[in-house]
Amino acid sequence: MKRFTVLVAALALTAAVGTGCATAKRDLSTPAAALLGHWENVSPGTNADVYYGPDTVYYFGGSTKPVETSYEIVSEDTDGFALEVRYGEESGDPTKIGFSEDRNEITVYPSDVPELLKYRYVDDKQSPVVSY
Repeated sequence: MKRFTVLVAALALTAAVGTGCATAKRDLSTPAAALLGHWENVSPGTNADVYYGPDTVYYFGGSTKPVETSYEIVSEDTDGFALEVRYGEESGDPTKIGFSEDRNEITVYPSDVPELLKYRYVDDKQSPVVSY
């Protein structure tokens, strides 16, 4: 009986610790919420990562210092799950961002670049951690 009690206590402790360490689920309720986090570029010939915070985006090529700029959401399409954003002091047409059905990939259609860029969601980090 003593062994059984110890086993039940150990299982209860494991369950409690495991529950306390669980990570929060990513908010996919709107395109703006789903955009937040760390995205890895999966377009051929590129290797930059992008980190979206609520109003700041960081571009990081790995070997260079991250480039930080502000952005604003110009429009949000919750039915088509897409955004139009304007970066920094950008004028002209906004950049379009479309989400895959599972919300784990985005396609970015920059207004001033002929090619589209594809990114895959990595994690919820909203800025790069870099040590120099």
